Amino acid sequence: MNFYDNIADSYAQLTGTAARQPSAQRFVRELTQRFHITSAIDAACGTGLFAIELARCGVTVVGSDISVGMLRSAPGAAEAAGVDTKLCSWLEAPMQGLIGRVSGDRDAVLCMGNSLPHLLTDDELKSAIEGFFKLLAPGGVVAIHLLNYSRVLSAAERIVGITRHGAKEFVRFYDFNRDMIDFNILEIDCDSEGRCSHKLSTTPLKPYLHSELCDALAAGGFGQIETFGDLQFSPFDPETSDTLLLVANAI
Repeated sequence: MNFYDNIADSYAQLTGTAARQPSAQRFVRELTQRFHITSAIDAACGTGLFAIELARCGVTVVGSDISVGMLRSAPGAAEAAGVDTKLCSWLEAPMQGLIGRVSGDRDAVLCMGNSLPHLLTDDELKSAIEGFFKLLAPGGVVAIHLLNYSRVLSAAERIVGITRHGAKEFVRFYDFNRDMIDFNILEIDCDSEGRCSHKLSTTPLKPYLHSELCDALAAGGFGQIETFGDLQFSPFDPETSDTLLLVANAI
């Protein structure tokens, strides 16, 4: 996936990975305790934030991603976090193509960080959900985290965020199309004399609504589908919640 390969070297800076780590840690601890998770797959793991936290909780986890550039930094991040290498491994694979690439009967499959909207067709979404189900042991849990697109579409705010790291500034913004959203990252790099260069990376996203994903999970064999508004398991409000967390069981 060229988009993420292009931004891989700057990903931690523009997303504030270090600042997100405590929230990810609290979420993983709560999830593993609630569902007694000892084995998991982190689909579309990026640089490995959630996979690393799972391993730190003693969970045997495979982190998978389609982007070689993103995966390149994951082992180093795991080592820096003191993760036992026997607990955490990495796989280059798309989230809808995990069957046959990784063993099943897992306690959990996670798909975090707004990864699912990169599936641009109903067939891709169906394949991913069905694959997640097949990778789980009976009663296993899937956790999917993404932006609340009910709010995003209603507000139609183009600017997602602006961050600065040293001489670099990152502007994240949307272009709204009929059925898709283009997600853009403009990276501006200025030298000491004020000369600036820039790089623009763009990828399409499909803005799935919570009702669509609940229906897709039910069609894929999942039950006990719950929706939350953040990683603290707060109630979900389509109008005000920034994010959507779906948790469901393989039945």
